[in-house]
Amino acid sequence: FGIVVGGWWIGPLLLLLLVPLALAGYAVSALWLGGWSAQKAGRPDLGRFWLVLGGVAALTLLGSVPVAGFLVGLLAVLLGLGAFAVALVSADREVPSPPLQPRLVT
Repeated sequence: FGIVVGGWWIGPLLLLLLVPLALAGYAVSALWLGGWSAQKAGRPDLGRFWLVLGGVAALTLLGSVPVAGFLVGLLAVLLGLGAFAVALVSADREVPSPPLQPRLVT
């Protein structure tokens, strides 16, 4: 049916989309890990570049473990994609603003 209708290209297109999504998930996990470790070290004021760089370094070190490294990388990609998806979904929702408080002028 897909060959006749022309929907066969959707599968390879989604497969090509998997690579940038995996990179985005890894970057989100690196940002979280870098922020967590910077907060534990008492340096929460670092820029995002340094947080991501530290997180990538930590994930690379953890990923170099022979058997568990693959699982660490896979978990980083999956958790990062989940966090990215939650952030995208929650960005569409409106946050109700607090009610205005009347000011008393004396």
